[in-house]
Amino acid sequence: HQDAPACPAIGCSGKILPRKSRFGKVFFSCSTFPDCDVIVNQLEDLHTKYPNHQRTPYTKKGKKGGFGGKQTASKELKDLLGEKELSRAEATKKIWQYIKEHNLQNPENKRLITPDEKLAKVFGSSAAVDMMQIPKILSQHLGK
Repeated sequence: HQDAPACPAIGCSGKILPRKSRFGKVFFSCSTFPDCDVIVNQLEDLHTKYPNHQRTPYTKKGKKGGFGGKQTASKELKDLLGEKELSRAEATKKIWQYIKEHNLQNPENKRLITPDEKLAKVFGSSAAVDMMQIPKILSQHLGK
């Protein structure tokens, strides 16, 4: 590794070495990683990507967005489930709990949900609803 280029980070004594990602792709990073966060896909990009870069330890980035956040329930959903804020998963679980407790599934076709008076306010009508429509209906009742 004598011919390996020096790390461009200010204050770093490491060399830029080729490595393989978990997917088998080759990339280049500092030999002192994780104490130095210099990393590039092509050696040519090294000096353009890191001009005047101080040696910085690598920090793992947090997860982006995703699901699981609490959302504010509409008045109708709050009246039905009794909670002001809940995640989409919690809302779905509680809707199904309500449907089963009140025996609202059609016995001949279990996919059809026949809403009672309270559930009809959430569903928007008293007509039977296919169970695959429940997530779409819930999304209209959950907001940030």
